[in-house]
Amino acid sequence: MDNEVELAIIGGGPAGRRAAGYAGRSGAKVALITESVAARPQLDQTAITFLAVQAEHAHLTGREDATPAALRESLAGAMEIGRATRQSEFDELRDLGVELVVGLACIAAPDHLSVNLPDATTQWVGCQSIILAPGVQELIPVDSDRVVTPRSIAALEKVPDAIAILGSDVAALEIARYFAAWEIDVSVVGGRRSVLDFLDADLRDTVTSAAADNGIRVIHDATAVVGTVNGGVDVLLDNGTHLDCEYAFVCGEGKYRTETLGLERCGVRTGVDGEILVDRNMRTNIPEIFAVGAVAGTRCSMNVVRRQAEVAAENALGGDAWINHD
Repeated sequence: MDNEVELAIIGGGPAGRRAAGYAGRSGAKVALITESVAARPQLDQTAITFLAVQAEHAHLTGREDATPAALRESLAGAMEIGRATRQSEFDELRDLGVELVVGLACIAAPDHLSVNLPDATTQWVGCQSIILAPGVQELIPVDSDRVVTPRSIAALEKVPDAIAILGSDVAALEIARYFAAWEIDVSVVGGRRSVLDFLDADLRDTVTSAAADNGIRVIHDATAVVGTVNGGVDVLLDNGTHLDCEYAFVCGEGKYRTETLGLERCGVRTGVDGEILVDRNMRTNIPEIFAVGAVAGTRCSMNVVRRQAEVAAENALGGDAWINHD
């Protein structure tokens, strides 16, 4: 083996970084394998929190202050906060002694990984346990400047009259609140599944009603297909109706990033949608392998994801922690 560690973590997103930090602070020897440690702009939870503050300001000032420059400034500021947060967390991991390996990891066996490095060589990492936290790929339905993602949204050239947020989880509603505060017509539609379908009916109705009070229309039981028409966006819902708007913003909803992990080789079970199946200890059917975050089917708040990461890290190092998602 090129390297031997107690815990190998695949994925440098929020869940992977949290697990690595938790394990590193416990004194464990940890390797975090990620495709990039570049400090690129991010629309993460800290950025969304910043936008929530901006939304309150926008709510007080009104649409007359909603200029393209104002939107670009606040969105760019949020993305920079996300970038800085990512950079500072990677720096903290280095200080904790976590080894950062840049490359594409594949499980060769429950106790070792192969990592394809950028220079086309392979590094082998031996480990006692593995945590999978690769996240999801961005779902981009159509190649158009009218369909924006977290990385392109700061380049908006005009204040839209109407925007559709394609997402089914809490983050989609938080982003919607930001746009609605500028008196923009906002609709939240599930890009792959129904909005908030992980909540029970009563709680979902409560959240939907609160969203409506803030000028946000939540369209349940509708999976969107997006196309462009006449310089705008045509969102086709699964009931055959159309939703016309100027922009569509993709908020998550992509495919699980499991194709290159080698799950079949070691027999890790997945669900109907491709998510990795775990128990309340965040352990897969292979005792040495854990999964956290989006790849484990999680679409709740970031607080839940962070707790999952801590539970997985503790158990991967011999603990017996658990999380009650109910």
